[in-house]
Amino acid sequence: MEKLVEAIKEELGANHIMLSYNWASSKQLTEKVYSSLKQYGLPLWMDTAGGVHGSVSGSMAEAVENASIIIPFMTEKYQESKACNQEIEYANDLGVEIVPIKAQKTTAKKKKVPTATLR
Repeated sequence: MEKLVEAIKEELGANHIMLSYNWASSKQLTEKVYSSLKQYGLPLWMDTAGGVHGSVSGSMAEAVENASIIIPFMTEKYQESKACNQEIEYANDLGVEIVPIKAQKTTAKKKKVPTATLR
């Protein structure tokens, strides 16, 4: 695992991995993932982990600009969020790698799976 972590850090260079999520639908899961990855010393960015300074929109834009990878935690509420969609669109415009995680369980009654456009 140590070699993998070192390879990831080398690939990231001075940039970080940004965790993008909707507070109402996946905050707890995102915090768990953040804590797990942080144990390996990976450079991470998460708004509630000290990532926001000054204006929220400015901090989010800066986070995207300094990310090598963005991990969106996909839920229906994430897809419906204007701010979350703006983050992904901006990341796409900048050519930031996007690695989505399905963060919502589907039930037999409700088979809708998040289908946000990740260009």
